[in-house]
Amino acid sequence: MTFPTLKPRGESIRRLRDASIRLRELKTLLHCTGPLVAFDLEGTGPFRDYDRICEIGAVKVRPDGTYAMLSTLVNPLMPIGSGATEKHGITDADVQDAPKFVEIAPLFAPGLQHCALVGYNLRGYDIPVLTREFSLAGFQVELDFLPVIDAFVIYQLKEPRDLNAAVRRFCSREREAAHDAGVDVLDTVDVLLGQMSEFADLPRDVAALAEFCDRKKPEFIDRAGKFQWRNGEAIVAFTKHQGTLMRYLDEGFYRWILGGDFESDTKRVALRALDGQFPEPPARPVPHDENSKKENVTGRALEETTQGVAAATQSGLFPTQL
Repeated sequence: MTFPTLKPRGESIRRLRDASIRLRELKTLLHCTGPLVAFDLEGTGPFRDYDRICEIGAVKVRPDGTYAMLSTLVNPLMPIGSGATEKHGITDADVQDAPKFVEIAPLFAPGLQHCALVGYNLRGYDIPVLTREFSLAGFQVELDFLPVIDAFVIYQLKEPRDLNAAVRRFCSREREAAHDAGVDVLDTVDVLLGQMSEFADLPRDVAALAEFCDRKKPEFIDRAGKFQWRNGEAIVAFTKHQGTLMRYLDEGFYRWILGGDFESDTKRVALRALDGQFPEPPARPVPHDENSKKENVTGRALEETTQGVAAATQSGLFPTQL
């Protein structure tokens, strides 16, 4: 087998080595006798059925305590969205010489068999994106049937962000009666007063605080995110047309939105599109300084261990599968 030359970023190898130690601790806490794989993906954008992987980080701890690591940038064969670059710092130039996923798949896929998966919001993004990538590479990897330990889901379930939790957090008391309108109003005002007291940096005027509370994502054209920006182009972000440029869709699609149950600003965008008026691209952000550039390191990204100690190789290539 020919092994691709991998392209890990900066400190990724050291961080994954540290993660292997923590993963062994987790394995012990869970009384796990099988292998665990913790992984994370960075992508070209937020669309699970459209965007591609541009970085993989993974660490596997086997039943005997040995571990293996995989860290590399990936050439996604498509432009990386500006919003994605702002989030993870990976540019098109960074991945230009990186291996393609089809080259990595034969090494990654076997190492996921019979494993429990560990990550953050895996079912929401990483698992669907990775499953699609494997399919495009000609591999049928059934990740949905593997056990998933998800820190994001646990966080949501154990620390809910409802009014009951807010009153407990900012008012140091329990609510009197749930879903009573009068009680809800009183508790909401009490929570806001508690937040203003605790967070000294919150704006002290209505307009500024309202702007702070407006959490519309910068890539959204409408508030619901049905239309979004990608590399300065307006695209559709839902239905089978997800990822398609707005100007390529016919009138029927926009008329369907106007007659459907959509928010008013979504319909406003659709109405203008019917008249051939598509959203103007937003102003580009000022480039960051030299300190924002990400260091790229080409070299070996998988380390096999015996008794938990990394065994270095001099080939600069994948020595074996994850």
